Amino acid sequence: MSLQNYIDRINVINENIHKFSQNPKKIKLIGVTKTFSVEKIKTAINAGVKIIGENKVQDALAKFKEESFPGIERHYIGKLQSNKVNKVLDNFHFIHSLDREKIVKKIDNSKSQIKCLIEVNTSGEKSKGGVDPEKLENFILELHKYKNIQIVGLMTISPLTENKNEIRKSFKQLKGLLEVNKKNETDNIHFNELSMGMTNDYTIALQEGATMIRIGRGIFGSRK
Repeated sequence: MSLQNYIDRINVINENIHKFSQNPKKIKLIGVTKTFSVEKIKTAINAGVKIIGENKVQDALAKFKEESFPGIERHYIGKLQSNKVNKVLDNFHFIHSLDREKIVKKIDNSKSQIKCLIEVNTSGEKSKGGVDPEKLENFILELHKYKNIQIVGLMTISPLTENKNEIRKSFKQLKGLLEVNKKNETDNIHFNELSMGMTNDYTIALQEGATMIRIGRGIFGSRK
């Protein structure tokens, strides 16, 4: 795929951001680069991608060893294993998948300034990670004892369905949870970011208040 193809795809996404979001200037477009080569990532960056998202630590580190992508923000969007925490802290700027206190404790002890989002399982699907919505507030209150970790918002993955009403319900629920928990903010826990929406459903996510959208195929094309 040529550079122009990437530019055209990103232009479509940006047009949709302005069409569907009430605050288009606040939207962060994350190019999900998992499985894609360094060369394709570099082309996407040349086309305008400023943030990349990876979901497997070892794959990401192999790419970063080959190319550091200077000036590009790196987001870790996959499930985070406790034995990989330090590697993520050393190589990423954001974590989107915080859902266990064990991981919180490790990050807090490190005194890293990495920004974190709490993943919430709004789909109810057992195959997905995340805190159960009804347990989210208690989870947040438990985190009040940690003074170093930087929490900036919530993340979710919509249900695996073509039913747009179900997808919208998932995103609307996350927005509601964000608003409800603003009362539980502290000096290091804030609820400003909503990471939700991927290639198939990001326009719905934008309508429901997403501030971060995670786009892979919509930029890079189909994965092999």
